[in-house]
Amino acid sequence: MASTAFSTTDAAIIAHTVELDSDAVQATAAHTGKGIEAVYDVVCTAEQLLFDGSELIAPPFQRVALQFPDEALSDSVPLFYALNRELARICAEHDLVPPRLYILADTSYGSCCVDEVAAAHVQADVVVHYGHACLSRTAKIPALYTFPKYDVDVGAAVHGLLDAARFFTESRAILLTYDVAYAHAIESIYTTLQAQWPWPNVPLILSRADTQCNYRDRLAARRTAFQGTAPAAPHKSALSTSLLGASRQFTLPSGVQLSDTAALYVGCESRALTHLLLALGSQYPVASYDPQTKRVRTETGKTNRLLMRRYATIQKARDASVVALVVGTLGVHAYLPLLKELRRILTSPVSRRKVYTISVGKLNPAKLANFQEIDAFVLVACPENSLLDTKEFMRPIITPWEMMLAVQAHGGREVVWTGDYELNLDAVVHDALRADTQRSDDDTPHFSFATGTYVSRTRYGSAQNTHDDTAPLSHALARIDVAPHELAVRDPKSGKLLKVLDSASLAHSQHRTWHGLDSEEGADRPVAILEQGTAGFAQRYRAAEDQAPGAGEASL
Repeated sequence: MASTAFSTTDAAIIAHTVELDSDAVQATAAHTGKGIEAVYDVVCTAEQLLFDGSELIAPPFQRVALQFPDEALSDSVPLFYALNRELARICAEHDLVPPRLYILADTSYGSCCVDEVAAAHVQADVVVHYGHACLSRTAKIPALYTFPKYDVDVGAAVHGLLDAARFFTESRAILLTYDVAYAHAIESIYTTLQAQWPWPNVPLILSRADTQCNYRDRLAARRTAFQGTAPAAPHKSALSTSLLGASRQFTLPSGVQLSDTAALYVGCESRALTHLLLALGSQYPVASYDPQTKRVRTETGKTNRLLMRRYATIQKARDASVVALVVGTLGVHAYLPLLKELRRILTSPVSRRKVYTISVGKLNPAKLANFQEIDAFVLVACPENSLLDTKEFMRPIITPWEMMLAVQAHGGREVVWTGDYELNLDAVVHDALRADTQRSDDDTPHFSFATGTYVSRTRYGSAQNTHDDTAPLSHALARIDVAPHELAVRDPKSGKLLKVLDSASLAHSQHRTWHGLDSEEGADRPVAILEQGTAGFAQRYRAAEDQAPGAGEASL
């Protein structure tokens, strides 16, 4: 692997070219030549920002953040003005004050998630999210979604889906699901497909993307906070299922289980499809139809390959002694509880790993290469951003669910993986709360399938439960002898050693061949002469020779 993959030059930020999704670019109004109002449903968006059904939103939204992906930035300014005009028109008819609009053009993490941090910078009351969306539940702020509208030939799509469905006629039902970029055409596809459906004993069921459930929950919480009343119970649809995502709704016939069905997917190869395949499992029959290439593909073999790669990643996680929890989202509501539970599990007696928490924005090999003491990174992100191609990274990047599987295999104990896979943060938190962390891990080496050798991990902390608040911090904290890779803290009054903490960073630095610049104390060096520099402000600096006495103070 080239060393340039782990560092960047000074000019890299200037010469950097943003990678764009060509399909998303072709769907913009700037590329298609279609009107902004039609492409982005301006009228509908304006009405939703002012009304909740037939009633006015109370309290009204005062600040609205418009979040754009990189592919749609060319439409951001025309859309800003178009939405402003429509809001002003509706507000004039109802004697209302239109809200102020703000453009969010750069997200800190994946653009499929609502960027609540950027919205908080402008104190936004609501976010209108444009482009592809994972539909993960937000933590606090209400969010409206406007999906891209990819071109699709309805007739060709129906013909391709009928060909794919012939392989699943033994199923008790067939689910039709889709990428959100085809939400504008899915009802037409479903209606036409039902009219030509030749298997009356195998019902066709449409799985719809629900964009209103989370919005109404956050809207109700905002209303109760304003009124000072008790918060209402979150709306939870009985039609949703975690396997297809919390935002997907469908109703199965009586007596039919999800395992008795098959799925038809409308959309190209993407992270959304990958998430769906892993969530459903290798035994679940899935076929996809790509409207761009007009081809049908059976995805079962792909699922097996994906699971094999993820299994290899779990083996690497099992060998890791130092783990970093990488914050990959600040908008998904379950990320904070999951971080807390992961820290508890990884530092418990059953694991005894060293844990760091880092946040570096969008990931790349150069950023993570700065943390050379880390053995594995656990990415806490939305389901679609959790699975990364880590070939260019120095260390494996795993999901929270994979890390939990790795922790369960301890002390020579093997864990049988059934092939089930979970990326939904809510479900992972639920599993983490039930994890057994009381049993002490031993130092028995285990065979690593990643290296082909026996591996003995470094254990940090104590075998006692360090999370018992009524007990001392740890028996290891009372040690007086301090190793070079440990950190000691003394009481400033008594001088007694209070605790000794293992430092993975200090231990790693002992093996480095370069420890930084040598101060070379006592060496003969030329004495640096202080010179007066420039003064002023960024638009106009004054050179030292041109400065009059007292010119060192800048004026605006």
